[in-house]
Amino acid sequence: MSISTITSVFIVLLGVSLQVIFLFVSETPDLGFQELPSHLQSWFQRGSIHDIDGFEVFCIDEGPRDESSETLIFIHGFPTSSFDYHKAMQFFQAAQYRLVLCDHVGFGFSSKPRENFTQSMADLADHALMLWQKLDIRNAHIVAHDMGDSVLTEILTRRQKKLLPDEFKDFFKSVTFTNGGMRYDLINFRLSQTLLTKPWLGEMLVSLQNRIPVDVRSYISSQQLESLWSPNYHLKEELTRDIEDIQALMSLNGGDKIVHKTISYLHDRSRFEVRWLKSLRSLDIPCLLFWGDADAVSPMEIPKSLARDFIPPNVFNGKTLKGVGHFLMLEKPEEYAQTILHFIQSAR
Repeated sequence: MSISTITSVFIVLLGVSLQVIFLFVSETPDLGFQELPSHLQSWFQRGSIHDIDGFEVFCIDEGPRDESSETLIFIHGFPTSSFDYHKAMQFFQAAQYRLVLCDHVGFGFSSKPRENFTQSMADLADHALMLWQKLDIRNAHIVAHDMGDSVLTEILTRRQKKLLPDEFKDFFKSVTFTNGGMRYDLINFRLSQTLLTKPWLGEMLVSLQNRIPVDVRSYISSQQLESLWSPNYHLKEELTRDIEDIQALMSLNGGDKIVHKTISYLHDRSRFEVRWLKSLRSLDIPCLLFWGDADAVSPMEIPKSLARDFIPPNVFNGKTLKGVGHFLMLEKPEEYAQTILHFIQSAR
């Protein structure tokens, strides 16, 4: 019997077994707002909900708005939310910037639609632009992370092709990319990422995951998330709390039941990479590639490749945080903020 035949038989048997489980075990109930820890509820109270393209989008908009003040916009990644930036906010606030953070649809406190939404980078780019227009932001420095890097590159591609509305003509003062899989062939994919992106298997695995005991599911998720931190990170209690916060906001209002949809951004990364990289070659605004050099998923080979082959040298800036993993803003929030502040001040 050939390997392909054995694999096909295994997949069929797995599918039958999972269907049997689904008949007898119900999904866990959605996590509600009142079940969140108080500090996450307080984060929600700092922001507001906006109707963007028929969806609820959570946004925090803080700081001065006079003509002399500058705006920083933060774009979060997968599978997290704007809360990624909560530790670094105090340092940006002290520098007197207007700070704008939102949760993408499918994440955090925003809508988590189970149908009639593609979760594409085009959708998320549309929403970002609509929100910035609604908030009457005239220009800004943009800071992106992980999946947010892809949202930002889609927006920059539209800019390069002159497809943005007129009010975005002089909008972008600088862009910062942090620890994202911007070179698809250089990503160190986790097994769970690979399985979840399979057309039918991903949905089945998510459904199965939501039928196992919460403690078991939380432990498995914690192990996967912990691997994104640097092995040098020794604040174990803080690490545990950060992971629990990510898990809670993922689970809020059934977000853990659509992970196979939200992770589909990886398909866009593969499909549209040529489109996005082409636009980066034409970039004419200050650009910072800012990486934690101990990231197990988005390794240093990615920013090195971008700096060597794509970002024009006259706009390129590069910085690393030594011994820091995927979440720079959580592991080293002050160093993260000060590096970005120094860059955007030099970009004026």
